[in-house]
Amino acid sequence: MLEKNKKYCAHGFDWAEVGHTGEPYDSKVINGDVYPCCPGWLKNNDGEIAQTGFKYGNIYKNPNWEDIWNGEEAQKFRKSILDGSFKYCREDICPHLQNITDEPSELSYPHAIRYMKDIELLYEERGWHHKEIIENQMTKLPFGPEWFKMDYDRSCNLSCPSCRIEVLMAKGTDYQRLEELQKTLDSQVIPTANKLFITGSGDPFGSPIFRKFLQNFTKEKYPKIETIRLLTNGQLWTKKIWESMSGIHDLVHMAEISVDAGSKEVYEKVRRGGDWNILMENFEYISSLEIEHFGLSMVVQDSNYKDIPKLIELRDKYFPNGYVYFQKITNWETFSEEEFKKKAVWNENHSEYNELVKILKENVKDRLKDKVASNMVELK
Repeated sequence: MLEKNKKYCAHGFDWAEVGHTGEPYDSKVINGDVYPCCPGWLKNNDGEIAQTGFKYGNIYKNPNWEDIWNGEEAQKFRKSILDGSFKYCREDICPHLQNITDEPSELSYPHAIRYMKDIELLYEERGWHHKEIIENQMTKLPFGPEWFKMDYDRSCNLSCPSCRIEVLMAKGTDYQRLEELQKTLDSQVIPTANKLFITGSGDPFGSPIFRKFLQNFTKEKYPKIETIRLLTNGQLWTKKIWESMSGIHDLVHMAEISVDAGSKEVYEKVRRGGDWNILMENFEYISSLEIEHFGLSMVVQDSNYKDIPKLIELRDKYFPNGYVYFQKITNWETFSEEEFKKKAVWNENHSEYNELVKILKENVKDRLKDKVASNMVELK
């Protein structure tokens, strides 16, 4: 393979997230595992497909962030990027590996992966320190993550079947442990980051820990933070709660609402506990806010893929300059193997696969022009 066709991913060098897989306290809500990106996009530390992805370490087991960020496992992962093997990554799931382009970034945030022939685009968009990393084959970094994703609390006001089997909310001992974790991260990681992503694990407004963090956020305490990206189900994003978070208003440049439907009927099936009418009321308010990059997303499955055109229409109505993101459903141990096969409509062997492709072709003619992102190969 020519060097110009070799791939490079910025995530192993400018991104970290603390996740929620259940260890070490066997809690369904809280965890301290540290990942280079979304664990669902990764193989495990042995390069095998497993329920949990590649881990740098665990902040509970080792509360010294530097030991984890530049530890043996972190350096092993970075080496797999620099040598071009990507042996700990899942190309069948990762949306970045499935959407490598030579176009400038137009969706949400700068592309994480570029071919070496386009590497200067990555330097311009994600920072010229990546040039030094590549030229010097750096696996031990003299700086911390630019992006920090806060995924360590699974507390959420909904219990969507694609994610969990029950409502999860941190209480009692779990909440105390979350406060302990928050203090550790608050002292070692968050103040050194430039961008925060809250959250891919639950809901930033539904989680008591994340809600409190956002309500108490001040620029004086976190002077380096330039951007906050919110990922929410939108049910609790009301005028009242937003006004209680005045310190973040001009920092939230990116936000995404996971809707998973385009109609009331489908929404109330796939969004257990959600109220379509409340969501539409909140859309009216949220659409009046000045947020530069805004999107709606859908976890695509057999029960909602026919709503793809309706979700695009919903975007056009409320957020005409926003994007739509479609992603494959992942089995977070919420389905049996047989149930998941039925859900995985994007699988070529699924009986409704051709219908899904037809809908996509009819509604997504130009990925960039239509502002659509996906980790479904049909949209390449």
